[in-house]
Amino acid sequence: MNKNTKRILIIGEDLIMVALIRKILTDKINSIAIVEMDSNGAFNVNDGFEDKTIIVDGTVNGTTGLEIIDHLRFAKKYIGPLIYINNSDDESVKALKFGANLIITLPIATDHLISVVTKNLGA
Repeated sequence: MNKNTKRILIIGEDLIMVALIRKILTDKINSIAIVEMDSNGAFNVNDGFEDKTIIVDGTVNGTTGLEIIDHLRFAKKYIGPLIYINNSDDESVKALKFGANLIITLPIATDHLISVVTKNLGA
């Protein structure tokens, strides 16, 4: 991987949503590498992901996206950009309290997703 390549970790159970996010981002942003992970992986993620932007889909099985954000921020001490995707204003407020930097609401507006991710990648 090129040292200028920016890394994005997408955590979600909805395979269609994850594939859509991957397609939008890889089509529009140069020099990115995307890693996909389900919620189980998020709780077992190893250290060394500090240089990634993390996108958490609020649709997960067996837990909540909010629990994943809480785990990443407080158990794993992740300090990088954390973007949360959901469809609820109430949940958006909670996500910010749990440590999300930015919220993207459903349905995803392609231009907004690209803008948010580009800004957080420093691209």
